[in-house]
Amino acid sequence: MNYNIAGYCIYLFFTFTIIVYVGQLCYKNGKVYSLQIFKGDIDLTNNTNNILLLCYYLFNLGYCLITIYSWQTLYSWKECINSVSIKAGLILMSLGALHLMNISILLFISHKQKYFSHQNLSS
Repeated sequence: MNYNIAGYCIYLFFTFTIIVYVGQLCYKNGKVYSLQIFKGDIDLTNNTNNILLLCYYLFNLGYCLITIYSWQTLYSWKECINSVSIKAGLILMSLGALHLMNISILLFISHKQKYFSHQNLSS
C-alpha cells in the first residue's frame, strides 16, 4: 500500500481546513484593528483586509503544497502519522509566527500614528 497518498490526503485536508478557518477568523476580527488604523475609512479597511486575506491564503496554501515535495517514502501507518504531524505542526507554527508578526506591525503603526498626532497637537 502507498502510505504517501494517504498521508498527503490527511495532511492537505487538515492543513487546508485550519488555514481557511484561521484566515476567516482573522479576516472577521481584524476589521476592528484596521478601522482604527485607517481612521474609520471602511472602503480602505475592506480592500486592505481582502488583499491581506488573499495574500495569507496564497502564502500558506502554497507553503503546504511545497512541503509535500520534501516527504520521504512512507512504509507504515506510523511513519504516515509522524510525517503528517511534523508537517502540520510546522504549518501551525508558521501561522502563529505570521500572526504575531502582523499584530506587531499593527501595534507599531498605531503607536506611530499616536506619536505623530500628539506631536501635531503640541506644535
